[in-house]
Formats: sequence, structure tokens, C-alpha cells
Amino acid sequence: MVEADTRGMVRFSATFYVSCDDKNSFQSFVLEFRPDLNEWAASLFEDYTVDYLDFLTRPKL
Repeated sequence: MVEADTRGMVRFSATFYVSCDDKNSFQSFVLEFRPDLNEWAASLFEDYTVDYLDFLTRPKL
């Protein structure tokens, strides 16, 4: 089970720890979602400024 609050985020990373019944089966890996490191992918997020993302995803008080 994985849960994360990524509202308003255009990049993030996560570390996953995986193990089975055999105690020697432990493995971990890091997953990075970084579209800002790729010109083509970064262009998809150009219109999503911090203020705009906050407006879309944060509760209004």
C-alpha cells in the first residue's frame, strides 16, 4: 500500500522498501518523478505555477 500527498507537486521522489518472508529478500529503490529535467516533459507544466497549483489543490479558508 502506498499513500502520498502530491497535490500541487510537479516533481517528487519516493523511496520504496520491499521484503518478502525470506529476510534476505529485502530490497529498496528510489523512484523520481522529475519532468523538469526533460525539456519536452517540462513544457507540459509551464502553465502550472506555484500560485495556480495552490489555487487548484489547497483547501480554501
